[in-house]
Amino acid sequence: MLLFGGNPGIEEYQNDRMCDFWCFQALNEDPAEIMLKLRGLLLEAEFLEIKAKSPTEALTLLRSEKSVDLLSRETRESLAAQIFESSDESAWSIRSCTFSQLMKFLNEDLVEPRSNLQQLISNSIDIVTN
Repeated sequence: MLLFGGNPGIEEYQNDRMCDFWCFQALNEDPAEIMLKLRGLLLEAEFLEIKAKSPTEALTLLRSEKSVDLLSRETRESLAAQIFESSDESAWSIRSCTFSQLMKFLNEDLVEPRSNLQQLISNSIDIVTN
C-alpha cells in the first residue's frame, strides 16, 4: 500500500501536505521467528540466574551452540560484559520479568488481562514480604 504525504505536525502549516510517498506493509511475524525470540529471552534469564552462582558456567553458556543460535552477537557481548557485576536480583524476580516479556508476544485474546496478572504478582510480593 502506498501512502502520500501527511501532515507535517506543525500547527501553522495544518493545510500543507508533505510531498513524499510512503510504502506501508503490515507483516505478521513468522511463528518460528517468535519462538526464536522467546527461547532467547528464556536463555537470557537462565544466564542471569547462573551468573549469580557461577560466572564461569554463565560464560560457558554464552559460548554454547545454543546461545549462538538464539542470541545475537550484540546480546551475547552485552551479557558477557555484565558477568562480574553483582546483582541483588532474585531468581523469582528474574523469572517474573522474563514472564512479563514473554506475555508481550502473545495476542491479547490469548492471555488473561494484563492488569490482573500484574496485580496478582504485586499481591504475591506483598504476601511474601509480610
